[in-house]
Order: sequence, then structure tokens, then C-alpha cells
Amino acid sequence: MAGSAKQLALQSRRSRVAELYLKGYRSAQSIADRLGDAEVSRVTVSRDLKVIRREWAAAMVRDFDHALTEELTRIDRIEREAWDEWDRSKTFREKSKSGSKQKPIRGVAEDGTQQRETADEKFAQLEREGSFGDPRYLERISWCIERRCKLLGLDAPEKRELSGKDGGPILVKAEALSDDELEADIARRRDRVAQLTRRIAAEAACAEEPDGLHDLYEARLSDQLAPPPAGPEARSTSGG
Repeated sequence: MAGSAKQLALQSRRSRVAELYLKGYRSAQSIADRLGDAEVSRVTVSRDLKVIRREWAAAMVRDFDHALTEELTRIDRIEREAWDEWDRSKTFREKSKSGSKQKPIRGVAEDGTQQRETADEKFAQLEREGSFGDPRYLERISWCIERRCKLLGLDAPEKRELSGKDGGPILVKAEALSDDELEADIARRRDRVAQLTRRIAAEAACAEEPDGLHDLYEARLSDQLAPPPAGPEARSTSGG
């Protein structure tokens, strides 16, 4: 009983931690302060957040697999019924035909001479009509196959080619840089690499510890506040 009560308390706390995180409390310390429990420290909240993120990721995978299975089951049912209707559309159909026709008969006149007369004769017959099948059902079957292959990723990747105007080659305008412009461009790219390095390090820290979000915000803020590089396009614009 004590173990189950402890487990319930743990689930209740993690549910509250997840709720606060979704409400915008991003750091473990802010969540711990919001909980107002002296026994729940920043480290405890940090461990809870790691468990919560793993559960969210696993739930997304399960939901995707479940949805994929449902869609494939629907497609299988549509294809099965389309095959049944296709087979039925190819079966022979019996058609009843009835009517009457004139049948010649021989008669003898009063003077003893023979004469030909006709009489109506009714008839009824059963005819069988064949069919080559309704092609609409084959189109539905083809749709099922294409849709299933797309969901399972069985289609080969599409090849796309980019071209210039009217299918011609893509024209690239190259601009020669002076030595000073080349050095400035290299410095600009070096600064950009340094900014990306700081951002990657901050994101890695955030993955290990929720408080690393503060470092991530500082890295992104420094990128936003950094002066724009004076590249060739900026120089050409300012030069008129």
C-alpha cells in the first residue's frame, strides 16, 4: 500500500510538472518554485522533465504506428471489396427473351386445292450475356496499391531537375572581390561559425539540463543583437 501511494504521488507531481512546463515555465527552478513544495528541488524537477520528455516521444511513436495501422486496414478493406466487385462484374448474366413469330402451315381449300397459311407461335428462351468487367474497380484497386506504397515509403524517390528560363541552364553571376572584400567576407563567415557553435552548445546543454534554456536564449539573443554583416550585397546596395 505504501508503494502504491508513493507511486501515485510521483505521477501526480509529474503531471503537475508537465502542466507547468506547457504553460511556459521552462526552467526547472521556476517549476520548483511554482510547486511550492520544500521536498521538490530543482534537481527533482529536472529528472521529472527528462522522464516526461521520454514519455512524450514514445507516445508520439505509438500514436503514429496506431494511425498507420488503421489507415492500412482501411485500404485493405477497400481493395478487398473492389476485387470482389471486379469479379462479379465479369460473370455471365442470364437474360430471358420471349415473343412470337409467324409459322407457316398447310391447309386445304374447299375446292380441294392446297394453300399455305401462317399462324402465330409464341416462344421463350434464355440467353447468357458475358462481360469483360467494369474498369472502375481496377482503378480503385490501383489507387489502393499506390496509397499503401506511399504510406509505407516503398516508392522510389522522385528525381527533380532545376533549370533556368525556358529549360535552359541556370545562369550564375559571379562578382570578383578585392583583397579587402575577400578578407571581410572570410571574417564574416568565421563569426557566423562561432555563433552557430555557441548555439549548438547551448542546445546540447538544454537537452541535458532544462536550465540550459537560459544559455540558449542568451546565444540566440546575441545572434539577434549582432550587427548585420557587410557583405557584397550590402555594399552594392549602399553604393547605389
